[in-house]
Formats: sequence, C-alpha cells, structure tokens
Amino acid sequence: MKDTNGCGPSKYPRISRLIPNLCFGDCCNQHDLDYAKGGDVSMWRAAESRFLKCMLKAAKNPFMRLAAHVYAFFTKLLGRYAGWKFRREKMKFTCENDVGKKGPRVFVKPSFMRLNKNMK
Repeated sequence: MKDTNGCGPSKYPRISRLIPNLCFGDCCNQHDLDYAKGGDVSMWRAAESRFLKCMLKAAKNPFMRLAAHVYAFFTKLLGRYAGWKFRREKMKFTCENDVGKKGPRVFVKPSFMRLNKNMK
C-alpha cells in the first residue's frame, strides 16, 4: 500500500526496522493511512482508538495484548507530533468593536512588540 510501512515511523527507517510488526502489520498499515489523511484532533483520537482496537483484536495472548497497549501508547506520545497532518478550519473572529458594532477583530501588536524607531 502507498504511504504505509508496517509498524514504526516512516520518517526514520532505521528505527522502523527495529520495531517488529508482530501480528499488527495490517493495523499499522491502516494507521499509516489514517495519518496520511490527517484531520482535526477528534479525527486523530479516532485513528488512535481504531489502531488500538485493531491490535487488541489481532492479539491472541496476554503478551500480545500488552504489546498492543505499548504500541498504542508510543503512537499517541510520539506520532501526533511526528506525522499527523492537522487540518484547521479557517475561523472568522467577530467581536464588538469600540462603537458597539459587530465586525472583524483587528489584531494590533502591543506597543512593546513594535519596533521602536528611536532605538538603534
């Protein structure tokens, strides 16, 4: 499958080679596809939940169930920052301006953040 590499981080193939697929190869590939799609935080949580459920279903003994929880823990801990593509909806901020009319919020840098022309 495109965008899949089994279990392990695709950005770091040397590390990925050290992580065994065990019986979770298909779950890891689906997880990789979820990461390639990206989305908001709720979609990330759903992908992580599907990943753990898939691995627990594939696990046939207590050791494999423990391994599933370890894999899920590390993808939650590291994967969110390493590979998840967040999509944020553009939000329009409205507030009441000085005159009491609703309008777009104007962001102004505080004076301490502006360049002081008198400073050299």
